[in-house]
Amino acid sequence: MVLITDRTAPDEMHECPVFGRKIDDGLCFEVANIGNDSLMLSPEETPACGWDEAHKICSKCPYYC
Repeated sequence: MVLITDRTAPDEMHECPVFGRKIDDGLCFEVANIGNDSLMLSPEETPACGWDEAHKICSKCPYYC
């Protein structure tokens, strides 16, 4: 088992088809697997296309968590 003790290490980033920019794995997971307003994300972290459309896009993405 590997324990992560350095919380200053940046998350891995990848190009996201929902946002059209690079996002970190944490936001990817939240959008792809939770994907609703209960996340209370900031406006720039909320998919402009809406949650239903974002989930459809995420399900076709190679980074889908």
